[in-house]
Amino acid sequence: VYNTEAITIEVSQGTGQLQPGSQQPLSPFQNFFNLPGFGNVPGFPSLPSIMGMPDFPSIQDVEIIPMSPAEAPADLGGYDFYAESKVDKERPFQGEQVTYTFRLYRAQDLMDQPQYQKPAFTGFWSHPESQQTEYSLDLGGKSYRVSEIQTILFPTVAGEVTIDPATITIPEGYFTRGGTLETRPINMSIQPLPAGAPDSFQGAVGKYNITAEIDTAETKVNETVNLKVTLFGMGNIETLSELEWPESPQWRAFDSQAVTETKLEDGVLLGARLYERTLVPTSPGNFTMAPVVFSYFDPETESYHTTSTDPIGVTVAGDPTNIQPVSPVDTQGTPIQSQAPALTELRPIKTVGASDDFNSTLLTQKSVSYTHLTLPTNRVAGGGGGGGGGG
Repeated sequence: VYNTEAITIEVSQGTGQLQPGSQQPLSPFQNFFNLPGFGNVPGFPSLPSIMGMPDFPSIQDVEIIPMSPAEAPADLGGYDFYAESKVDKERPFQGEQVTYTFRLYRAQDLMDQPQYQKPAFTGFWSHPESQQTEYSLDLGGKSYRVSEIQTILFPTVAGEVTIDPATITIPEGYFTRGGTLETRPINMSIQPLPAGAPDSFQGAVGKYNITAEIDTAETKVNETVNLKVTLFGMGNIETLSELEWPESPQWRAFDSQAVTETKLEDGVLLGARLYERTLVPTSPGNFTMAPVVFSYFDPETESYHTTSTDPIGVTVAGDPTNIQPVSPVDTQGTPIQSQAPALTELRPIKTVGASDDFNSTLLTQKSVSYTHLTLPTNRVAGGGGGGGGGG
């Protein structure tokens, strides 16, 4: 059994008002940041590395980034609680990454969690994940615990834009008067992208590269070749348009839904998007898959750049005239004799000509050609009545 020494405290009659200079030294053993349940506040980033700490955590368990007093707000001195917000760029290009930083400075411990309300970020695309850092700051004879939250934004419009204030409500405690802190609004001027974009540009801003590969370089007519195209780089890859595929009349193409992955690294949003295509050759020969071209605007160089995949050669063997179609059968497994010509691939029932205008004439008023199949006499194609319908 271990016991601490007794501590005698003398309490005198006070005024009931919070003294500006009153403070208690921050201890790493007092629930560390003294924000119980802070990670469960809606809209506030979770703190898994902090909230999961055992009792009596060590200061080495958390990344502590020192902050220079010169970087602190000029009007911080003397306040026990202070909140501010900043952006790293005030004149970014439309679509360029902007880092929004919210900071809460506090020189007193809290009995309960504060309630944080982030701005609506109107005019921006906001990445759902945020990064949080905690560190200490000594300024003007006071020790502050600083909670810093960084949110990645991408402006979606050009012109003058204002980020509304963020608010945080400080709960009332035994020795702390509650209240709400509000940051100042941030006025920004978003620059439009310059003229002279290449034809392949679809709005991507950042730095990107693109690669392509196939699962086989030798195949046969009507057998599949799987093409994988990977677009990766720095920027808002989640909102990019679909790729523009080059014309390939000797291939039939079937696209799968693209898969996107992103991560935050050193305050920069990185990402990769995988496109997959199943290609079916329709004739034999030696073919070259044309490169996939992608263009983007680099805000650092303030210029457009174009990247592309390498051309890929494929050898296709076989004779499409020797491919036999599958004959249809009825419910008893008996082949159905058809008057329609045998087809080796799906073809349109009717080719739309230049004179057809489906926008100006109702479908019920048009004369449409059909391909009819002769069914066995023991099968019924429709309800009773005369012979005017069907097909």
